[in-house]
Amino acid sequence: MEYISDCREKARKHLERYLYVLERQYESIQLDDVETLEFYLREGQETLAALRAVQKVIHGAGAVLPEEDDLTERVRRQHRSNRDLLIGRRDELGRRIEAVNVPRRARSVFQAAMHGGSMVDMSM
Repeated sequence: MEYISDCREKARKHLERYLYVLERQYESIQLDDVETLEFYLREGQETLAALRAVQKVIHGAGAVLPEEDDLTERVRRQHRSNRDLLIGRRDELGRRIEAVNVPRRARSVFQAAMHGGSMVDMSM
């Protein structure tokens, strides 16, 4: 039974770590810091994998997982907040893209130049 108790404690530690990671993700989304967000997304996936492994051990031993508690609810709330913030950022980006006004006769940046380059006098 002590083994199961240790596993439950490990599960709680992983859940606390996941909450920390979710909070860092939220900050990264707010700051538009994509690199940091990518780091914490990977970190979150690893933490969840470790949590699932511990939960499988607990379940495999025939023990009952702990009831929902405040920590679990905080993780869920933070996850929803992150999702809502990402959706808001996505929608904002979509509006900004739609608002880009390209003149009708503008040459595409992907189109080859129709004329040669110009000369620059480098003499001094």
